[in-house]
Amino acid sequence: MGINYKAIAVNVNMYYTKWDNKPVPTVTGNNNDVYNINGVNTSHLGIEVDWVYKIIKAIGMGRTISIADWKYKGGMLLF
Repeated sequence: MGINYKAIAVNVNMYYTKWDNKPVPTVTGNNNDVYNINGVNTSHLGIEVDWVYKIIKAIGMGRTISIADWKYKGGMLLF
């Protein structure tokens, strides 16, 4: 969803994603070996807002705000 006027543009994005049994890559060991940890259940919920103010046609200033709640449940832990 977005609003676009002559000098300002605003976008708002909301998301909710749920994964069951998501493989999560993890780096361990002295050789920086990468392993997948299976069985991790995750949910990602958030909102992102970004806007740009156009000072002139070729130059603009912008900002982004993101608020998120990412939860990880289950899976095997490696130590």
